[in-house]
Amino acid sequence: HLVFGGTPAADPDTAALRLLSHLLTGSPERRLGRILREEKGWTYSVSSELESFRQTSLFVISMSVPYEVILPAVEETLREIVRLRTEPVPATELRQAQHELVTRFYFEAESIQDLSHFMAKQEALTSETPDRVLATLRSVTALEVQQVARTYLDPQKVVVTIVGERQTLEKYAPALTQGKSPPWAFLPSEGRE
Repeated sequence: HLVFGGTPAADPDTAALRLLSHLLTGSPERRLGRILREEKGWTYSVSSELESFRQTSLFVISMSVPYEVILPAVEETLREIVRLRTEPVPATELRQAQHELVTRFYFEAESIQDLSHFMAKQEALTSETPDRVLATLRSVTALEVQQVARTYLDPQKVVVTIVGERQTLEKYAPALTQGKSPPWAFLPSEGRE
């Protein structure tokens, strides 16, 4: 897991963070699915989500990869985050991701039970109606996605958790097993442990 601190559920940045999550892993064709699964063949399972709470949130990227590609997979993920922080999302990609996310919302709120769950969660966290949530998602701009990536997804502040056999992890990701970040070549050196 790669974990970043986020924003409270009712914060205006929440919609852009949800869209950013979808841009990374919302479907196999999205950025990390394309890179880690299709191009590199390292995983079938990569996902991200914004876990929102009243006072904060966690932006979590999860993947299941073989030991020998733990570091390259984390590095590719961080490279993509740096790209989102420095380059605006192309308009076509943004519109397609918004459409997919809105469509997914409709499918996830198909039944009365699903809609009731959504409404209870919204009431507890933000008091926003489904229509308002969808309108907000549709209105997110490429600049807003880039701004939330810069604000919340700082590669030098990421918390990386790995699960596996300690000896093997020490072989392939020794710094991570010691709670340190490797010296990623594409990041500036200041602020790293």
